[in-house]
Amino acid sequence: MGKTKLGQFSYLALAFLFIWNTTASAQTVSIGLSESSAQLGYSFLVGGSNYGRTEVGVDFLYNDEDVYIADTSLLVFDEVGSKMRGLVAGLGGKVYAVSISNQSVNQEYLTLGVGGMLRFALPQNKRFIFGVDGYYAPPIVSFLDADRFYEAAGRVEYEVLPQASAYAEYRKFYVETGTGEGSIEKGYRVGLEIDF
Repeated sequence: MGKTKLGQFSYLALAFLFIWNTTASAQTVSIGLSESSAQLGYSFLVGGSNYGRTEVGVDFLYNDEDVYIADTSLLVFDEVGSKMRGLVAGLGGKVYAVSISNQSVNQEYLTLGVGGMLRFALPQNKRFIFGVDGYYAPPIVSFLDADRFYEAAGRVEYEVLPQASAYAEYRKFYVETGTGEGSIEKGYRVGLEIDF
């Protein structure tokens, strides 16, 4: 899949999300920045909440080493139980499309990762939220130049306003290929999330 097809995948994912958005009940826009990378995100809730909430999202990340990562996600999440108020768990999947084109690497990956997230709001101050998330794509669902793919992150979030939060996170994307393995993007990032 060349860069043209990778671009087509990104445009199709965005078009799909905006079409599906007609049933959305809540939406979130996020932006995360570091000295060398930027990540933009958009997500929305769909359907009812009888059996948990369902979130659909799209993210796009790029850095100064010509790494481009686009993903679409589907996540079902809800509060874990009455004994652990403030703990939210979610399970789902992500489709990743990655393009790397610099002096040392020229590769593309298409993978399907499964995983989830945990979020915990402090009981004494629910504006502070701690979270982790991770996704894993085994060889059977890793295509093009990828043999295996991981994403893992940890974050601290503070609700500045009821509809706006600031966060700091560490995120890492890791890939194994036929020629080696290593991180394609990792580091700390600060950002904002706005709900509307």
